[in-house]
Amino acid sequence: MSRHLRSASVAAVATLLGSVALIPVHGGLSWFGPVLLTVAFVTATGIGLRQLRLPRPLVPLVQLVAVGWAYVLTCADEGIRYGVLPTVQAGQSLADRIGAGLHLMATSRTPLELDPDLIMLTAMGVGLVAIAVDCLTATYEQTAWSGLPLLVLYSVPTTTTRSAWSAIAFVPAAIGYILLLATESRHRLTGWGEVRADARTGRRIGALVIGVAIAVPVLVPTWGGITLPAEPQFGRGGVAVASDPIADLRRNLQRGEDVDLLRYTTTGPADYLRLVVLDEFSGGTWSVSDRSVRRGKLPPPPGLDPGVERRAATYRINTSRDFASSWLPVPYPASTIEAPIPWTYDHGTLDIAVDSGETGGIVYQAESLRLDHSAAQLGTAGAPREDVRRRYTALDGEVPAAVAQQAREIVDRAGATSAYEQAVALQNWFLREFTYDTSVVPDDGDALLAFLRDRRGYCEQFAATMAIMARQLGIPARVAVGFLPGDREGDTYVVSAHDAHAWPELYFEGHGWVRFEPTPRGAGTGTTDQPSPDPTSTAPTGGPVLPEAEDQRGREVTPVGPSGSNGGGGPSVPLLAGGLVVLLLAFPAVLRGLVRRSRLHRSEPGRLVDGVWAELADTMRDLGLGWDDATTPRATGRRLAALFPAARAAELDVLVRSVERARYARTPGAVDDLPAALTSVVGQLRVCRPPGRRLLARVFPASLVTRLGVGGPPRFGRKRRTT
Repeated sequence: MSRHLRSASVAAVATLLGSVALIPVHGGLSWFGPVLLTVAFVTATGIGLRQLRLPRPLVPLVQLVAVGWAYVLTCADEGIRYGVLPTVQAGQSLADRIGAGLHLMATSRTPLELDPDLIMLTAMGVGLVAIAVDCLTATYEQTAWSGLPLLVLYSVPTTTTRSAWSAIAFVPAAIGYILLLATESRHRLTGWGEVRADARTGRRIGALVIGVAIAVPVLVPTWGGITLPAEPQFGRGGVAVASDPIADLRRNLQRGEDVDLLRYTTTGPADYLRLVVLDEFSGGTWSVSDRSVRRGKLPPPPGLDPGVERRAATYRINTSRDFASSWLPVPYPASTIEAPIPWTYDHGTLDIAVDSGETGGIVYQAESLRLDHSAAQLGTAGAPREDVRRRYTALDGEVPAAVAQQAREIVDRAGATSAYEQAVALQNWFLREFTYDTSVVPDDGDALLAFLRDRRGYCEQFAATMAIMARQLGIPARVAVGFLPGDREGDTYVVSAHDAHAWPELYFEGHGWVRFEPTPRGAGTGTTDQPSPDPTSTAPTGGPVLPEAEDQRGREVTPVGPSGSNGGGGPSVPLLAGGLVVLLLAFPAVLRGLVRRSRLHRSEPGRLVDGVWAELADTMRDLGLGWDDATTPRATGRRLAALFPAARAAELDVLVRSVERARYARTPGAVDDLPAALTSVVGQLRVCRPPGRRLLARVFPASLVTRLGVGGPPRFGRKRRTT
């Protein structure tokens, strides 16, 4: 087996061993088949291109194009002509699938779902690593650097999972890297004779290093003297809720596969199940404020007068084993909780927090109050207490002024004067003017203004925006996160991940916190047995006691990327991919230019001579003329003189004599004219080369990779003088 063939084969094996680290990310080996085919295709393509003597910089580029072509042919849903010719439509189809996979990856927890787009994305990612390892190992023979792309594979599970498998996955990745180093060492030693003993020694050292790397963290004792308070931990697999309430809400709404989270029975009407309240608005986002948790009997709801009519209802809730949360979902306001695990509550919000976060597979009981608020009572509610008003109307300076102006226009147009009438006006404006759409990707810049401009979004955006507008009107407001009542199955209600929901709660003195519902109904709405107002209620249509939210069921959940009209007006995937390709293609030329500039602007004479001669050497390599570091400067000068007319002999003589003086003379002498002489010589060298080679030298300078991992050019400065 030839050297390049052996190196390419070992590079493929090392990549596959490194990809073993991805097992906990996908929870199995369903992805390995496509990965194996991709790595084999990359390896075979590289071997063929090197056999054809293709210039080395072009080998990884052609491999990348070949892999892209193969994926367009096999994964694009449409746009293939004659079975082998992809069209623009095919490229867009593949880009859409890549965007969908990226979107699903960003909104899912590990282990990832068995989704074709995610598997395709994994295979493509490992394929890129395979190209990098093959390029460094077989094309440029810089094996030591191949550990960097292999490290990318190993870093994925260590940053996305908490599984102990990440430590075990280090072993095959390390074995693959040691195989690469051993193969390179064997190639280097082959010319010196028998290498069996050296190979055995290398294998022993590699095994010893791996063993030490695994054993030391296990055997070295850890110090447990200080325990820092930590945030609640989430994510045992399955469905996690409320580690970041808003992020988890968005993730659950956009899950491709719905998952049942809990079932409950009730002695009263079905109701929303609240998890946690986001009561602090800072930095442009809603978050959970610092809580003062307590144990024991739950207090009365804050701000609620004893005279408000109420009815009690008991809820018996059974959570799925897939449900992991630091809060228990209960209807607000709860008056009693009976649970098999320790819990605490916050006095101001009545959020029920769980100490351990182990909420999966338990049965608990909650008694909740059903409050009857009439429009007349809420309309005559007095001004909120000063402490409530000060805390729950606070906004940072990042809210655009246009939002306050929009809120004022809404209430003025509706003729609303009281706080309750203003709240209903805001709610009805959202219900009337906006469209429910979970495919909207929030804009990281002006998300609030983009939502108000496009008038499309999902519950998080409706709840957050209405709460902001209410605060700007002087009405205390906050955002609640939880679940819709779910679907009825006989006497039981089933709540799933797609029932995740957010809504605003507004405060009215004497009535406490009242739920509003600004989110329009989505496609497929009309859930039966959702809570409805009491027939005697005088609240107007669209008032706060009409909790009929959008039914998240029955609609198609289509993960989308940042392309198309669903991307919030952002650039499309093909445009982003094109920009990235341009940057990658320009990077070698920019880096080469920076190296050249650094060499020719040295102030010390000896270092300037060093830089000029090194630049001449790298230019020769870039132009494919070759360079021998062992050749004397005078012999190099004679070789160069044969490449261009004698008119340039003077400049070449300046370079050669400067190097000789720097090497052997006591002082390097005058060097002011060296950059100009180099420019003249290099210009003549470029003229004598074909146009294609000159272009290749600028776009893909071979000297950048050729000199990786070696000691660099001979230095002719004062510190390296030969006596």
